[in-house]
Amino acid sequence: MKTIFLKVKIKTLMLEAKVIRIEESRAYINRHARKRARRNNEKVRAPGDRDLYLALREHRTGVVRQEARASQLAYGFLRGNAYRTIEGPTTRKPVDKAKVARMVGRFNNKINAEVLVNEWLDVA
Repeated sequence: MKTIFLKVKIKTLMLEAKVIRIEESRAYINRHARKRARRNNEKVRAPGDRDLYLALREHRTGVVRQEARASQLAYGFLRGNAYRTIEGPTTRKPVDKAKVARMVGRFNNKINAEVLVNEWLDVA
């Protein structure tokens, strides 16, 4: 039953990344419109915000991506899937086992969630 809440969290993170990507593109387009206007000695109509673009990008590729990955792994663990069927061989950063264990414990009330998750990840 609680896995439904985790599923909602995963979908929310997906939508958050999508919205951030849209806002990134707006900031990026505005930034390049400003450069183009300066090059052509035109009036600057669309001021770009480089700091906003970089902050949004960092948030999406850092915080949101890590949270989404941990949520997907916790969801797969709770559904009984093997770790390698979820991620396969990767060259990514190592999994944040503590974050996955916290999610498993939060959404399934497992007493030994950390031990179970560590075993699940190490088997792969």
